[in-house]
Amino acid sequence: MLGTQETGVASVDKLAAASNEARAMGWNPTLSAAHPAGGNMNSGGGAILARKGTAIRAAGKSAIPEASAHRLALSWVGCILKGGLNFLNVYLKDGEGLSDTNKSLLETAAGALNALKGPWVALGDWNMSPETLASSSWLALVEGVIFATELPTCNDNVYDYFEVHKSIAHAVFGVQRLQDGGLCPHWATRLLIRGDAKRHAVRKLVRPAKVEGLASWPTCCAARFPEGLSRGARGQAWRGHDRVGQTSEAGVV
Repeated sequence: MLGTQETGVASVDKLAAASNEARAMGWNPTLSAAHPAGGNMNSGGGAILARKGTAIRAAGKSAIPEASAHRLALSWVGCILKGGLNFLNVYLKDGEGLSDTNKSLLETAAGALNALKGPWVALGDWNMSPETLASSSWLALVEGVIFATELPTCNDNVYDYFEVHKSIAHAVFGVQRLQDGGLCPHWATRLLIRGDAKRHAVRKLVRPAKVEGLASWPTCCAARFPEGLSRGARGQAWRGHDRVGQTSEAGVV
């Protein structure tokens, strides 16, 4: 599976030509159009590609708003894990860090990822360091884990890296920077995921949520029912306590 950013392809005809060229080279592509910026300069655009013979499907138009579609693209690819993986292609604005524009894009991405039912991988040119992204609340919002190479990927910066949902973080084997990607000033990066990730999963019990403000039976008995009370009197007293409890619990959220 391959993801590219800033393709700069905006017109329908050029997108169709790019798609045909990718297929001729052995790839199944899903392409997102760049935003026309006047003249021959277009902004954004991207592609998610799977090797020929691998199923791939772009998300519906409702997944990513049109205003963000030239910088965010979402596709499902039938690869690696049973049921496939969802891939989010990300291209944030350069030189702005956690600006309002980039925060808005991250919020849009979070909405799309949290609507998914399966595991996902977010990849791209984030135009900010992993530390900067981690300093925001976005990781907690999407329950993601960052995986990045220690080597620079754009000049002296680490801008090209991955984030995966925590449910498949154990499956990540490593991240590599590729020297022969043919890109400038970027280096291509590769995320290695175990195909037998389910074998490494550990089943854990989930503690049920605690409900605050409700007393347990022994506490209620000790507080309301004196020692030596007959069985009939105890039942009558408990029915009265239950009615009081229903009234008091009406305001619990």
